[in-house]
Amino acid sequence: MRAAVGVPEELFELRLARGFALNSRLTYMGANDAAFGYGGSGGSFSFADREAKVSFAYARNAHLGQGQQRETRLGRIIEALYEAL
Repeated sequence: MRAAVGVPEELFELRLARGFALNSRLTYMGANDAAFGYGGSGGSFSFADREAKVSFAYARNAHLGQGQQRETRLGRIIEALYEAL
């Protein structure tokens, strides 16, 4: 598949299912690939992991841009959530 001109290749890694994003490198939601959720344009993010019986929501008080990857501050908070389970 060829990418459209000007479309970053990493966007093709986004996994979607019936209105929600699925866990991927771009939308990190912990270790479970079946976790699902979505983020907002200001960096807010929420997801649910039915197997771990946990849901998570994060709202920023400033627009800091997108960033739901594992290496971001949000990714580190999600890692701490799963470590606490």
